[in-house]
Amino acid sequence: MKNNMGTYTDLTGKQSGVLIAKKYLGNSQWDCECMVCGNHITISSYWFNKNIKLNRDGCKHVKAVQIGDIYGLLTVIEQDREDYIKPKSGKHERRWICQCICGRKKSILESNLKSLKSTSCGLCNNRISIPEKSILFYLSKAFFDVQENYRPDFLEGKEIDIYIPEIKLGIEYDGERWHKELEKDIWKNEICNNNGLTLLRIREPKCIMAKELSPYIITPKPLTNGTHMTEPIMKLIEYINTKFQMTLTIDVNCLRDNAEICKTVLSSAQSKSLADLFPSIAKEWDYERNAPLTPELVAAHSGKKAYWICEKGHRYSSVIASRTGGGVDVLCAAIQVLVCTKVEHI
Repeated sequence: MKNNMGTYTDLTGKQSGVLIAKKYLGNSQWDCECMVCGNHITISSYWFNKNIKLNRDGCKHVKAVQIGDIYGLLTVIEQDREDYIKPKSGKHERRWICQCICGRKKSILESNLKSLKSTSCGLCNNRISIPEKSILFYLSKAFFDVQENYRPDFLEGKEIDIYIPEIKLGIEYDGERWHKELEKDIWKNEICNNNGLTLLRIREPKCIMAKELSPYIITPKPLTNGTHMTEPIMKLIEYINTKFQMTLTIDVNCLRDNAEICKTVLSSAQSKSLADLFPSIAKEWDYERNAPLTPELVAAHSGKKAYWICEKGHRYSSVIASRTGGGVDVLCAAIQVLVCTKVEHI
């Protein structure tokens, strides 16, 4: 485009991260508005396009971090006494002590909180797939009966990450850490196909690719907060429209919607908590010794060791999964036997 400020590529209305280009200012500079905080910033055409390739937010956000703020699974509880000092520039950046829903505490850079690069202690995001939750978040806007962790009888106990019964479409998110055995993935594709179910895979770039896995979508470089999923989900919707002759129109922006997606993760984690699934066992929770963890904040089948107080007042420790898996309270039973034995000999 050409005007009195010279020739330039018109970016008006285009998106880079959470920024929308509003007005050309001349000298390759654009006035952009942040969709998250409403902040207006000036950015060059070069960095506007560079941020798209790097999958960057593009805005530092003007809202100050405050104690009590929630970022995904993290709650800010206090400011870290020590700033982070950048090695090259020597500049200081504030850090905040945050508590994850699992009870772990971690010091997080302020910029990582604002940009939603950090949304959990790190371990919780490994157990709960943010990419899967992102797919579910958007598909639920178009289908009312989307299912998670679908286990049809023909898969012999194995599950499909996401299933849409209306069109008999299963969707698997294949992380490169977990999908190294190609034969298992091919087996699942074949058995699904033989049972009239289409299985589409969304695979991280370092996964092994094979024509037997078709159809599949390759993601950009994966990010821990799942914001790399915008493009794959858009391709997924395009596939559904073509394959099943539909006209879905879903506004997909994983960076913009990251906080909302993380709320679904929080809801999912709580619905699978010890308190929700095993309320009778949760009654024996030792709140004093397990603090700050509560039955609402731990998974029902967690491998974490916790402290318990049985109905007879005995205190002991036991792995949560051993309690919820139907195991006998061996330590508590042993205490009862010991007490009874002593009484008999008095």
